[in-house]
Amino acid sequence: MSAAGFPDHSVSVPGRLSLAGGPETPCRARAAPDDTFLIAVEGAARRGEAALCQLDRIGLIPGRVGPPHEEGFVLIPDLCEARRARVRARLAWLVGHGREGIEQRDSPRFVPLHRTVAVRFADGLFAEGVIEDLSKSGARIRFSPAVEAHRVWLPGMQVTVGKRYALVVRTELETIAVRFRLPFTDDTFNPSVVL
Repeated sequence: MSAAGFPDHSVSVPGRLSLAGGPETPCRARAAPDDTFLIAVEGAARRGEAALCQLDRIGLIPGRVGPPHEEGFVLIPDLCEARRARVRARLAWLVGHGREGIEQRDSPRFVPLHRTVAVRFADGLFAEGVIEDLSKSGARIRFSPAVEAHRVWLPGMQVTVGKRYALVVRTELETIAVRFRLPFTDDTFNPSVVL
């Protein structure tokens, strides 16, 4: 067992952190048995401060900053019991599958300036989402809970993301991950890109 009760074997999940509604910064998270998370991030955080942590393959974890830690701080999540159970299940799956389900896109990612995007089905129906991160080969898109993306989209579905043809490769809580049919080129891939 490592410091602060975080198991040495627990999976380390990449993500992005926003404190008190500020800008997002890259982070990594590890879960403890008491349902808290160790957040490794650069910069200081004030105890009690509101935090939003978007974790790969897990989803959005709202909460508040808890005790400091040598790697960052402990995040105390604010989750209903049903959502807490889903998060536990995702973590258990990730532990069982190692890094197989994490960071599947090898190319660099960023959060683009223009984040709102329409995802359209083959029959013309669409839903509006927010781009969580973007790489040359794909994107992760979050929808409002009302859309219930994990029920609407299925891996293997052909969709259009903005104007780009894509394939749904996985779904998780309120987000989907897509792989573009044609990846971006170096010349066209930058934070100002509009899908």
